[in-house]
Amino acid sequence: MTSHDSTLVFALDSLEDRLPVLLARYPAETDFWPAFMSEATDIRDLAHDLGSGHDYVAQRIDSMLGAFGMAQRMPPDG
Repeated sequence: MTSHDSTLVFALDSLEDRLPVLLARYPAETDFWPAFMSEATDIRDLAHDLGSGHDYVAQRIDSMLGAFGMAQRMPPDG
């Protein structure tokens, strides 16, 4: 793994830690996805602002969603 900005890594770690809470708070997918994507978009924007890490962010998001069986259920615009 290449080195990534610590702010980006922290944001992804935080989202991953909160994922079980988001799933519990928003059991309906129609409520979960907007809440999750709001946070994920902020992280993607951070990667854009840093000028790097886009692939790393995508990989981490796919991995965290996959761990909860949600990766295949992501909306097409996610």
